[in-house]
This record gives sequence, structure tokens and C-alpha cells, in this order.
Amino acid sequence: MAKLHVSSDEVRRWRQQGWLSFDIESKPQLKIQDTWEVEFVRNIARSGLSDCQITELLRELAKPLKYDPVKTVYHFEYGWVTPLDYHFDIVEQYVSDWIAELGGEKDLGRLQQLISEITEQIDAIRQDAEEKYESEDE
Repeated sequence: MAKLHVSSDEVRRWRQQGWLSFDIESKPQLKIQDTWEVEFVRNIARSGLSDCQITELLRELAKPLKYDPVKTVYHFEYGWVTPLDYHFDIVEQYVSDWIAELGGEKDLGRLQQLISEITEQIDAIRQDAEEKYESEDE
């Protein structure tokens, strides 16, 4: 518990509140999901919100609260959210629209910059392929 920076009293109180799904003292060793649950509850319990507010917020989540405390956050407009694991999915989803918007705005400078960056990457890939092909011939 020292590693998690929590006291036995805190953990007991969180369990009594129904925020933790297990009695930490009955587990000799915590699994990563158990650690996440303690950290997740610890972070919200120390947020300054009242117990009633915390209980209400946690009611929206499926139990047990074994959420990655780094990736699960509360957004006051959208509720509980988790960022996408692969942020490039978002870029790929919107890149065509963005390029079309740049064209509509006649942003030639930004479009040329993108062409330059893309061409640079294509050239690097081609050069690597040529070097690999040449080294195989030797």
C-alpha cells in the first residue's frame, strides 16, 4: 500500500463506501487491475469532491472499477472518457477532409508543405528499398 501512497484506513473507508471491489488486506499480492482500481479510486477520493458526489460519479461506471487511472478521466461535459489507444486513427479519419478544407481556403503554403513532407517520406522509403536491393545483389 505504501507503493500506492494509500493508508489502510483510506482503503477500508473506500471499501465501505462501495468504491473498491475487494478487501486489500485479504490479497497478499495485487494484480495490475487491482492496482489500477486502488489508484483510480485514490485519485477521485482525493479530488476534493464529497463522498456523495464521488458515489454519484462512480455510479456511471461498470463495477469493478478496474480502469486504467492514466487513461480514464472525467470530462464535465461528456462524462467518463478514455482517449483512443491509437491516435493516428483520428488523423486518418479526417485527413482527406482537412486537405479539402485547406484547398477551399486556398492555403497553398500549407498544402505545399504537406506535399514536401510526404515526398520526403516516400523518397526515404525508396532509398531504403534501393539500398536493400543493391546489398542483396552483392
